[in-house]
Amino acid sequence: MSSAFVDITWAGRPVRIEHAWVGVSDKAAPLLVFLHEGLGSVAMWKDFPQRLCEAAACRGLVYSR
Repeated sequence: MSSAFVDITWAGRPVRIEHAWVGVSDKAAPLLVFLHEGLGSVAMWKDFPQRLCEAAACRGLVYSR
């Protein structure tokens, strides 16, 4: 899974968020957002989100906290 970063402003301060889009590329397909516990990260998910989204024919958004 290849991740990228997005920079946003939250509560008046800059924040960088790591994220990865997985699954099908059809923007009309259903979207699953993968939430993790505690201090999880994109890397901790390994290939599970990709495999699930491919099997369900949907898109997925994975992010690091």
